[in-house]
Amino acid sequence: MKAVGAYIGGYYPQLFKQEVKNVISPMQMKDADLLVLWGGDDISPTLYGEQVHRAHANNQLSKRDKCEVNLVLYAKRVGMPILAICRGMQMVCAMAGGGLYQHADGHEGCAHKIIIDGEEFNSNSAHHQICIPTDKMSVIAYSETRSPKKYRNSFVPVETPDEKETEILWIPEFNCLGIQGHPEWLSREHDLVKLTHILSKDFLNVTL
Repeated sequence: MKAVGAYIGGYYPQLFKQEVKNVISPMQMKDADLLVLWGGDDISPTLYGEQVHRAHANNQLSKRDKCEVNLVLYAKRVGMPILAICRGMQMVCAMAGGGLYQHADGHEGCAHKIIIDGEEFNSNSAHHQICIPTDKMSVIAYSETRSPKKYRNSFVPVETPDEKETEILWIPEFNCLGIQGHPEWLSREHDLVKLTHILSKDFLNVTL
């Protein structure tokens, strides 16, 4: 299995059996089996039809935004599965018609539990935004901890006390498994790494 990804390459033995090659163009993806979208800076809110209010981004797409949009569209066109981590999940969610809370308190720099079918698993957390999926997507896991305040397209908090906050997301339009946490930072034995392996096999039909 050959995996490629933009902006971050390297060897992550806890996740992949071989190095993830760094690519910047669809032309470099022709013999790949999996596109990996890594974490990083916020995507431009224009990707989900909003202007900047709380996002750490600009109203114009960044160089990275444009690069990754092209890679995602190519992957969709040829039927290549996508493993999208943090920012990557947010980008594909937006491209598939979903939105983002531009800021959410309580998720940056902390470990917490996520829930799948009523069972709790350990995850890490380094994000300040939360995906808002469409009804064509499936939320596989949600956060046990709810953000006390969330902001969408204004500086006024959105009151959503009963809303389940998305942590793992299946986006069938793009054959994409989104992981809000960062399994690449964790040990092979961590819950999130094990879940990433299992879910990649179940949803993407790839063995990492």
